[in-house]
Amino acid sequence: MRKLLIADDEKIIREGIAKLIQASSLPVTIVGQAANGRQALEMMQSTRPDLVIIDITMPAITGLDVIEQSKDFLPSSKFIIVSGHDSFPFAQKAIELGAFHYLLKPIKRSQLLSVVEHALETLEKKEEVIVSTDTDITSVSDATNGTVCEKVSAYINDHHCDSNMSLNFVADKFHISQSYLTRIIKKSTNLSFTEYLNKLRIQQAIFLLSSRENLLIAQIAELVGYSSQHYFSRVFKNHTGVSPVEYRNMRG
Repeated sequence: MRKLLIADDEKIIREGIAKLIQASSLPVTIVGQAANGRQALEMMQSTRPDLVIIDITMPAITGLDVIEQSKDFLPSSKFIIVSGHDSFPFAQKAIELGAFHYLLKPIKRSQLLSVVEHALETLEKKEEVIVSTDTDITSVSDATNGTVCEKVSAYINDHHCDSNMSLNFVADKFHISQSYLTRIIKKSTNLSFTEYLNKLRIQQAIFLLSSRENLLIAQIAELVGYSSQHYFSRVFKNHTGVSPVEYRNMRG
């Protein structure tokens, strides 16, 4: 069972989310309900949740601040932001901080459960990549480098929506050569760095197209890491066979 923490200064929202989760068949257990950002940080330090559903505007410390301050001790946890403000800058900042998703209040039951389920699936896939990496890395170099590959894979999974993400950027960050980075990504994913990065971004774009009808295609492109809507649309069509607009219309 995965551990879930809920943080919202409105008691009715906290309890409502908890009831929806508890009534579902999702493999999660609620380890705490926080009424403000400071309390959320304290609970997170003691319970170490895998998943956090958090309001963006809370007393003392905002949800965005909580995410930023928790990165040191919860680097792999997934954060789902809930907010009453349909603000693109807020959503953009949330993505930059590595938030998994941004839900608008009032929260729809089906949408909440879908987002939580998707977050759980992402956690499972990330662990599969790490296990695979630890098992196979010796054929690339030696067992010590398994730790490097694990960290690189986790970093790319958590920050693939960062527009600065590139082969050179990641290689410099981990003080490894671009050729070595290319090899370990190919070994663990059977894809090139660019192919793997685009795959993660398009998966996130598909989820946003399906769940955030208010977002423009250009906004989704920016949120998942593309500075050009035209390039995003081309990559999206290469992966799915249809354009982002066509995909959204098919879903509708």
